Amino acid sequence: MNSGILTENKIDEKLIEEIKSIEYQQDAILIKGKPDTNIVFFVIDKNQGLFEHSAVINADVHIIEGEINFIVSGKNYELKEGSRIEIPSNAPHSFKATEKTKMILFVS
Repeated sequence: MNSGILTENKIDEKLIEEIKSIEYQQDAILIKGKPDTNIVFFVIDKNQGLFEHSAVINADVHIIEGEINFIVSGKNYELKEGSRIEIPSNAPHSFKATEKTKMILFVS
């Protein structure tokens, strides 16, 4: 898996409706895993983010709403609604929302 922005964003409408129904929390990041799935919702207030970290799994991130800056293996990606990025396992990455953002993470 190579990191990079992808434009194909085919997600079940029920998932999109579910994440859109989650309210933003002021100055916070809400992370909600879906039990018994490989799906994680992120609801991120403007100017919030996560410091650089890595994971032993691959991640496929879909931006449902908003704008966010990702840094993956030292490369900067400006993502907006409808964008998608793949993050390979063990790749150092971080993000910061430039607008209120909702994204769905699929792990494998």
